[in-house]
Amino acid sequence: MHALLMLASLLANPAPAQPVALATADTQSQAVATSAPIVAPLIPHRPLPMPGERARLDPYGGWRDDSRQDPALLALLGEQNRWTEQQLAAQRPLEQALQAEWQAQARGEPMPQEWLREAGSQWRMEADGRLWQRDGEQAEPRQRLAARQPASGYYELASWALHPNGRWLALAEDLQGDRDYRITLLDLADGKPLAILTHRASDLLWSLDGKTLYTIANEPRTLRPWQLWAWRDGKEQQIHQEADPAWLLSLYRTTDKHHLLLQSNNHDSAEQYLLDAGTPALLKARQAGLEYYLDTQGERVLLKSNRDGALGLYQVADLSQVAKGEWQPLWSGEQRSLEKWRLFADYTVLQYRHKGDDWLDVLDGRGRLSHRLLLTEGAGTAWIQGAHDPTSGQLLIRRQGMA
Repeated sequence: MHALLMLASLLANPAPAQPVALATADTQSQAVATSAPIVAPLIPHRPLPMPGERARLDPYGGWRDDSRQDPALLALLGEQNRWTEQQLAAQRPLEQALQAEWQAQARGEPMPQEWLREAGSQWRMEADGRLWQRDGEQAEPRQRLAARQPASGYYELASWALHPNGRWLALAEDLQGDRDYRITLLDLADGKPLAILTHRASDLLWSLDGKTLYTIANEPRTLRPWQLWAWRDGKEQQIHQEADPAWLLSLYRTTDKHHLLLQSNNHDSAEQYLLDAGTPALLKARQAGLEYYLDTQGERVLLKSNRDGALGLYQVADLSQVAKGEWQPLWSGEQRSLEKWRLFADYTVLQYRHKGDDWLDVLDGRGRLSHRLLLTEGAGTAWIQGAHDPTSGQLLIRRQGMA
């Protein structure tokens, strides 16, 4: 932030012009010749049809090269880079100063600072790949995994999943910045990899019995998350594929950790499958314009859905009622925009926006409103953040404003 403010200050208050000696006619003509604007090199069209619900023709789509080895494309990029360097040469000193300051900061997206309870211990992951373990809040943390971030270049640790035995660790890492992740399965006892799975989304889930690691493969070229794969005993098997190019796959576990869900969705519709038995079992068939997102906590089975228009909250007696559509409305999203929701042992928390402000509603175990809290007023925003422990009575809320 300090660097950005510095840059804004320099742009808003440029250095005073230095006195310049008068030039002769010859030197003036030379200056005009050397300072004449350089025209950017043209990029030839390479049209490529883009399929989907609304097919279109991308005039530059044919230039895409995931191998990064096309000689024509490399030559074109080199020409563009040389032109850019010429145009930005005057601000090179400022660029170097800002880069030096930014490089001194920690790279990658920050990881949550909370300790997660898994496999009988508490664990915390750092953005550079360091993993810490402790036996309790008062215990001294011990490092279980060294930093994996290279000395230079791009690195993002997008997600991680610890095996129920506390010994195996799955990591989703991006080394190029294209979100085409590499999944590495490590044995924490010796740090050696058990498997390396490439061209994946960042979703990671262990099966309920802990014998299978589920990942989602990216489609070649488009990087669309489109196939569900299961790794078990050193072998991989494809379980499911999304055929519609406008739909994407994702994975998540319910709050009570009793169910695994495979989700397929496009921009305004969703379809979900239970993975509890190892093969996808459809909950409710896709329907254009209908979104639904399942979560469970104990005996409560809840759905966030836009069935009646705006996104609201519904309850069903059991999982079999999802397909039948026998949903009991608990919370209406009419004139409100539901953004996040969390399930706890005895209540449900909903974060939403209403007339430009952020609000929090708390529903008791029967779905009745027990508390309502205004989180922000005016120029500000707030949201639920951090790890979710359904057995606790705590919720982390982050606020951000202009003042």
